[in-house]
Amino acid sequence: MGLAPETHELLRRYDWPGNVRELANAVERAVLLSDGEVIPPESLPEEIRDAAPPGVPPARFHDAVREAKRKVVIAALEEAGASVTGAARLLGLHPNYLHRLLRSLSLRDDGRA
Repeated sequence: MGLAPETHELLRRYDWPGNVRELANAVERAVLLSDGEVIPPESLPEEIRDAAPPGVPPARFHDAVREAKRKVVIAALEEAGASVTGAARLLGLHPNYLHRLLRSLSLRDDGRA
Protein backbone atom coordinates (compact mmCIF):
# COMPACT_ATOMS: atom_id res chain seq x y z
CA MET A 1 0.00 0.00 0.00
CA GLY A 2 1.03 3.54 -0.61
CA LEU A 3 0.04 6.92 0.78
CA ALA A 4 -1.95 9.55 -1.05
CA PRO A 5 0.07 12.80 -1.21
CA GLU A 6 -2.41 14.49 1.18
CA THR A 7 -2.07 11.59 3.63
CA HIS A 8 1.71 11.83 3.51
CA GLU A 9 1.53 15.58 4.17
CA LEU A 10 -0.80 15.10 7.16
CA LEU A 11 1.50 12.45 8.65
CA ARG A 12 4.54 14.67 8.11
CA ARG A 13 2.89 17.75 9.62
CA TYR A 14 1.52 16.08 12.77
CA ASP A 15 3.52 16.62 16.01
CA TRP A 16 3.29 12.97 17.18
CA PRO A 17 3.03 13.49 20.95
CA GLY A 18 2.68 9.70 21.33
CA ASN A 19 5.84 9.14 19.28
CA VAL A 20 6.38 5.88 17.40
CA ARG A 21 3.55 3.99 19.09
CA GLU A 22 1.01 6.62 18.00
CA LEU A 23 2.39 6.60 14.45
CA ALA A 24 2.24 2.81 14.28
CA ASN A 25 -1.36 2.78 15.55
CA ALA A 26 -2.41 5.49 13.09
CA VAL A 27 -0.86 3.68 10.12
CA GLU A 28 -2.31 0.31 11.18
CA ARG A 29 -5.77 1.86 11.51
CA ALA A 30 -5.44 3.57 8.13
CA VAL A 31 -4.43 0.32 6.42
CA LEU A 32 -7.40 -1.51 7.93
CA LEU A 33 -9.84 1.24 6.87
CA SER A 34 -8.49 1.62 3.33
CA ASP A 35 -10.06 -0.21 0.41
CA GLY A 36 -7.55 0.36 -2.36
CA GLU A 37 -3.83 0.47 -2.94
CA VAL A 38 -3.51 4.06 -1.68
CA ILE A 39 -4.33 5.21 1.86
CA PRO A 40 -6.57 8.31 1.68
CA PRO A 41 -6.50 11.05 4.34
CA GLU A 42 -9.98 10.00 5.54
CA SER A 43 -8.45 6.78 6.91
CA LEU A 44 -6.34 8.72 9.42
CA PRO A 45 -7.57 9.49 12.94
CA GLU A 46 -9.39 12.80 13.39
CA GLU A 47 -6.64 14.43 15.46
CA ILE A 48 -4.16 13.89 12.64
CA ARG A 49 -6.56 15.17 9.98
CA ASP A 50 -7.19 18.24 12.15
CA ALA A 51 -3.49 19.13 12.25
CA ALA A 52 -2.77 22.75 11.42
CA PRO A 53 -2.66 23.57 7.72
CA PRO A 54 0.54 25.14 6.36
CA GLY A 55 0.88 28.81 7.26
CA VAL A 56 -1.38 28.62 10.32
CA PRO A 57 0.41 28.68 13.67
CA PRO A 58 -0.31 25.22 15.16
CA ALA A 59 -1.05 26.48 18.66
CA ARG A 60 -3.63 28.98 17.41
CA PHE A 61 -5.24 26.42 15.11
CA HIS A 62 -5.45 23.72 17.77
CA ASP A 63 -6.79 26.18 20.32
CA ALA A 64 -9.55 27.21 17.89
CA VAL A 65 -10.45 23.57 17.11
CA ARG A 66 -10.46 22.70 20.81
CA GLU A 67 -12.71 25.67 21.63
CA ALA A 68 -15.12 24.80 18.81
CA LYS A 69 -15.35 21.21 20.09
CA ARG A 70 -15.96 22.48 23.63
CA LYS A 71 -18.85 24.67 22.46
CA VAL A 72 -20.48 21.87 20.47
CA VAL A 73 -20.16 19.39 23.34
CA ILE A 74 -21.45 21.87 25.94
CA ALA A 75 -24.44 22.72 23.75
CA ALA A 76 -25.26 19.03 23.27
CA LEU A 77 -24.98 18.38 27.00
CA GLU A 78 -27.28 21.30 27.75
CA GLU A 79 -29.80 20.09 25.18
CA ALA A 80 -29.63 16.56 26.62
CA GLY A 81 -30.13 17.74 30.20
CA ALA A 82 -26.51 16.91 31.15
CA SER A 83 -26.94 13.31 30.03
CA VAL A 84 -23.74 12.08 28.40
CA THR A 85 -25.63 9.27 26.69
CA GLY A 86 -28.21 11.72 25.35
CA ALA A 87 -25.55 14.18 24.23
CA ALA A 88 -23.63 11.38 22.52
CA ARG A 89 -26.80 10.40 20.67
CA LEU A 90 -27.34 14.01 19.56
CA LEU A 91 -23.74 14.26 18.35
CA GLY A 92 -23.74 10.86 16.66
CA LEU A 93 -20.94 9.65 18.91
CA HIS A 94 -20.47 6.55 21.03
CA PRO A 95 -20.92 7.47 24.73
CA ASN A 96 -17.46 6.08 25.60
CA TYR A 97 -15.91 8.39 23.00
CA LEU A 98 -17.81 11.36 24.43
CA HIS A 99 -16.55 10.51 27.94
CA ARG A 100 -12.96 10.53 26.60
CA LEU A 101 -13.66 13.78 24.76
CA LEU A 102 -15.02 15.34 27.95
CA ARG A 103 -11.81 14.42 29.76
CA SER A 104 -9.59 15.68 26.95
CA LEU A 105 -11.51 18.98 26.81
CA SER A 106 -11.28 19.33 30.62
CA LEU A 107 -15.06 19.21 30.96
CA ARG A 108 -16.92 17.42 33.69
CA ASP A 109 -19.83 15.18 32.73
CA ASP A 110 -22.25 18.04 33.41
CA GLY A 111 -20.64 20.22 30.71
CA ARG A 112 -19.06 22.75 33.04
CA ALA A 113 -15.34 23.45 33.12
